[in-house]
Amino acid sequence: MAKKYERYFFTSLKVFLVGLFILMVTATFTQVFFRYVLNNPLFGVEEVARLLCVWLTFVGAGVAIMDQGHISIDILVDRLHGKHKEVANLLAYGLIVVFDAIIISEGIRLTMFTIRLESSALRFSMSLFFLPVPICGIIMMIYLVRSIRETCTNLLRRRKE
Repeated sequence: MAKKYERYFFTSLKVFLVGLFILMVTATFTQVFFRYVLNNPLFGVEEVARLLCVWLTFVGAGVAIMDQGHISIDILVDRLHGKHKEVANLLAYGLIVVFDAIIISEGIRLTMFTIRLESSALRFSMSLFFLPVPICGIIMMIYLVRSIRETCTNLLRRRKE
């Protein structure tokens, strides 16, 4: 049952990212067209494109972690086998959890700090630029909890054998 919800959550995030990407490309193309073809740039479109890029980057990073598409150095772990490999993975997950907790707490702090600051062109809250940081951290934490649970289950299964 939980796998079904995880799959739905993961698919929803991917659809959200595709939507953000389409909006960002559309905004950028529209601005280029108006600026260089019509010689009449639109007001605030660069700011919208920049905001969409920030959201796309951080939410995309969280999805990359969930999809195991992130950069990793597996030279040592690939040489290990059995429970030693599982223990090394648990240690790596533990370090990532610490890093992720810092990302979440600092992202929330920055979002709250910038909540009253306004963007220069469109006057929306600058916290919208920082909000994707804790969201990325939460997405990563969801994946990490699942990975730690699976790794512990594998370790317990190997222990019984």
